[in-house]
Amino acid sequence: MNAGRAPVAVRIALRDLSRYRARSGSALAATSFAILIAMLTTLVATGRYADVLDYFGPNLPSNQLVVYAPGSSPGSGGPVAALAAKQTARLQESVNTITASLESHDVLALDSTADVAFAQTGSRGASNAGNVYVASPTLLRHYGIDPSAIDPTTLIITSRQGFEGASGLQMIYGNLQASNADIHTVINPRTQTFGTLPTYTSDPNLLVTTYAVHKLKLQVSPGVWLIQNPKSLTPLQVNTARRAAAAAGMTIEAKNDDPSLAELRNYATTAGILLALGVLAMTVGLIRSETAGDLRILTAVGANRRTRRALTGATAGATGLLGALLGTAVAYLDAAALFGSQITERMSHVPLLDLVLVLIGLPVVAAAGGWLFAGREPPAIAHQPLE
Repeated sequence: MNAGRAPVAVRIALRDLSRYRARSGSALAATSFAILIAMLTTLVATGRYADVLDYFGPNLPSNQLVVYAPGSSPGSGGPVAALAAKQTARLQESVNTITASLESHDVLALDSTADVAFAQTGSRGASNAGNVYVASPTLLRHYGIDPSAIDPTTLIITSRQGFEGASGLQMIYGNLQASNADIHTVINPRTQTFGTLPTYTSDPNLLVTTYAVHKLKLQVSPGVWLIQNPKSLTPLQVNTARRAAAAAGMTIEAKNDDPSLAELRNYATTAGILLALGVLAMTVGLIRSETAGDLRILTAVGANRRTRRALTGATAGATGLLGALLGTAVAYLDAAALFGSQITERMSHVPLLDLVLVLIGLPVVAAAGGWLFAGREPPAIAHQPLE
């Protein structure tokens, strides 16, 4: 690093980092490790949330509830046995009772199919893509999708970014529940993405079109109801709905505690920056204590408080910048090794905010903190202290 034209305080700070390599090296290693853990967590989480087949994330918003008929559950498709008309009507009455107890009038009946699964070339079997629902006219109208906007030969519509155009995508269909079933595969099924569909994992975000139902002869099962409340559901409302559903042999699903990608990124980045700043505070203090003699000389020849502050700030900022660059670089190398050939798909959404906070925010905060807490005139500048 060429600092020939930098202010004197910056040149002295960089010289001290080079002179006291034991302390500056340990500070750099600890800072880099803290940033490595934070950025690696962020990148792995980004890649995990970007997996459109093994879908992960918050299941529902706080104002929604899903009711499942007997034999059906999250990710299982439709009921094990087809529902008779009388049974469906009885379950619908129970759902209406649950909806009324939530003081809601917004309930959407969903048709699902257990005859469809998805995989990618090179994967071991089908992935857990979640419930696959049918894009019925009622569902399309509920989410404001014009049926004419769907190509007549489209098999899948979804809100999952990256599903359309995913490399080596296979649509597996047939009676998947039977061990000796006649299973068929469609390579790269025609897919369309609609942003108006929800993105929560238990919401209808992956749909087969009515064209796919008839062309592939899929078995469709009713028995899932999505209830939306004007306000967030209270624990009392959820418990009341759960008891009413259990009395009818049904199950419900409410919002769980799975964090969103943004929340996970924020937690990891904040923890990494705070840990790195703690390391910098300790090690910069040690480095500056070893150069106390030089600081006394500078003070004796007229260096003011601003120069002393700049000296400490430059030491902290330079160490923070090097640690952030090194930790981030190693994190990206680890992520590339982890995801392999899927790195471009998994890292399609670059965590720009987290990179800015780490690569710019950390050095700036470190330098500002060093400048703010330094500057006190060293005691006894007239003589060398006894060791």
